[in-house]
Amino acid sequence: MLDARWRRGYVDALWTLIGTIAAAGLIACRPATPSLAPVPDANGLAGLLEAQHRITAPRLTLFRWRYRGHEGNFGGEGALRVDPQGRARVDLLGAASATVQVAVMIGDSLTVRSEGQDLVWPSAALLWAMAGIFRPPGATPSTALRRGDATILDYRTADGDGLRFEFGPAGRLRRVGYERRDHTEQHLTLKWSERWAGVPARAEFRDLREFRAIRLEVTQSREHEPFHPDLFRLSPR
Repeated sequence: MLDARWRRGYVDALWTLIGTIAAAGLIACRPATPSLAPVPDANGLAGLLEAQHRITAPRLTLFRWRYRGHEGNFGGEGALRVDPQGRARVDLLGAASATVQVAVMIGDSLTVRSEGQDLVWPSAALLWAMAGIFRPPGATPSTALRRGDATILDYRTADGDGLRFEFGPAGRLRRVGYERRDHTEQHLTLKWSERWAGVPARAEFRDLREFRAIRLEVTQSREHEPFHPDLFRLSPR
């Protein structure tokens, strides 16, 4: 009886040891995360990246959208109008092409008017990023870093919150994170395609604290004749 118990204990210990060795091997084989390296002249680099994402002609983009949050799970079609003067308008349409919500951005100012559902939008900086435009906050970047093929610009707002912009190897904006008290609360991911020049093919925003998500997928995008100024005049209801 004692021998049987000893054998079972020996076998259990042996399997534990094998599992530990296997786990250590997997960890050792895992590719190392590239280290962060500082980049000089963060402000100059930010200016170059901002110019790269600046549009030179009015653009109309049509898209499909999907919203998930406490308010429900719904979606439809939408339109984004952007002009070179730093103005943008987003129209979300729902069932039967009825207007759900309209948002207008002029610089860093965001005005939203709800027609049906009262959806919660990200800040103006993240909305500009969803349109494929890098508009950093007024402050200069606190740091500029390189990690592998990525370029990272970190900003701090007046109240201490952080915005991290990540650019891919071609200098295209691909991720934005909003941090509060050193914890990422909002996250934006962009996917680009050669089919749509100057606008991400897909943008997905997630609010990790409030459990909300917005996804936009482009269906058409083209340059447009100048938009009427009244399009960018919006009074919230």
